[in-house]
Amino acid sequence: MFLSVFFSTNVFVIWWFCANFAHDNENISFIMNRKKNNSVVCQTLTRAEMEVMNHLWDMEESAGTVRDVLSRYPDPQPAYTTTATFLKILTQKGFVKSEKREGDGKTFYFRPLISRDEYRRRVLNDVKDSFFGGSASSLVSFFAKEERINESDLKELLALVNGE
Repeated sequence: MFLSVFFSTNVFVIWWFCANFAHDNENISFIMNRKKNNSVVCQTLTRAEMEVMNHLWDMEESAGTVRDVLSRYPDPQPAYTTTATFLKILTQKGFVKSEKREGDGKTFYFRPLISRDEYRRRVLNDVKDSFFGGSASSLVSFFAKEERINESDLKELLALVNGE
């Protein structure tokens, strides 16, 4: 269970580090991009942007409109213009691509440019590099100590490490 929670959601990992080390808890997720000179730039996603990305990733279709994203929110839903603004920001940050389809007039369709798994990998690699000196064992050891892993979770961890 520990591993499925640990690897299936990055929210706790990012929240914990932001709560303990970041100055702005609103910026809870990271993505790495390379500039032309090969330097690494860390962009952030706010909680609201992350929620929009989760809705896009959850769509069975490869792309959706602002209304498609809105329909996935529970009540009370954010305003149409608010959601459209977040999608524009995500497009500018390089997380989302917008495109028009023939016969749909002015309607834009948005699709993620990065998969949830790739995003998760980048986030965890950034956390590992930033807070654990690039050591995966230090990262896992930290969570093993902090999360009080029960015996079944420990067995699951060991099975993964042993390639079973």
